[in-house]
Amino acid sequence: SNLHGQGAVWFYSPLSKKWKTISPSGFKIINAVLVERNGLIYAAGISSKTQKANIVRYVNGKWQDTGLPTGVVNIDELVVDKYNTIYASGLDYHAHIWKLIASKWVMSKLGTQQAINSMQLADDGTIYVAGKDEDFRGQVWHYDGKLWTKMNFPLADSATSLTLNSHHQLFASGIDKQNNSQVWMCDLT
Repeated sequence: SNLHGQGAVWFYSPLSKKWKTISPSGFKIINAVLVERNGLIYAAGISSKTQKANIVRYVNGKWQDTGLPTGVVNIDELVVDKYNTIYASGLDYHAHIWKLIASKWVMSKLGTQQAINSMQLADDGTIYVAGKDEDFRGQVWHYDGKLWTKMNFPLADSATSLTLNSHHQLFASGIDKQNNSQVWMCDLT
């Protein structure tokens, strides 16, 4: 947010060594920013007017609405795959993933999960998400471009954050059933 309580996007210029705001108007908060492979900037946040989620794209110095469905109440993360497809994780009545195909947002059904807390994209295009499943237990899923599959995550209250390393290892943080913070590692090879 900026100093006036509005969602803000800032751009750093290495030449001038200064930050410049390129913020879209009408946002209460900006939750995620993404630069896709062609250099277009996307910002996801909450509209001040509707209190619902919105995703906009920065083209030729202007922000354009991308047409996110109106029932979406929050978008937490944006990622782009090797084909330049944009994915957004968020909530309507359940947690879902949407992908932008031919200028239209299409829901990619993950199931009846209750929360998506983190989303990562592997070099091979596989998407990994962490969150809570329909039984409010921590879970990690992967998406191969066609199907979402649970990854046999250890019994935990939550899976809150994901990261991948160059050795094809996926790390998930969360809270175990004894209410302790944990980091789990999965070898993807």
